Amino acid sequence: MYRFLIVNEDITERKDMHLQLQNVGMECEIYEIGSTACVADMVNRFEIDIIFLNLSLETEEETWYVDELIRTYKQLKIVIISDRKDFQCVLKALRIGVSDYLVMPILTEELEDAVSRITSGME
Repeated sequence: MYRFLIVNEDITERKDMHLQLQNVGMECEIYEIGSTACVADMVNRFEIDIIFLNLSLETEEETWYVDELIRTYKQLKIVIISDRKDFQCVLKALRIGVSDYLVMPILTEELEDAVSRITSGME
């Protein structure tokens, strides 16, 4: 069973993604939080496998934060969720080691493909 964490300030977007993840066809537990402040606690407490993190990576602080998560929790997979289609942001995310970068609005098929691709590499 996989454990997913959705991190998004927008409760409607969190709930929408929660519903999408429930329909990916695999046994999973889904947790949600509205800010990055509790991510480390959630990862440790619930042994999270994949974080769906709504960040733009426009600032150095955001980039540093994701980089720190990746270095601290080596088993953790991170999917950046953003409304930015900027190629430079995507490239920056991939260079620091995120598993995927999805642009909102996210189609259910895109989310299913990302989860399938990431989890198949975890087995």
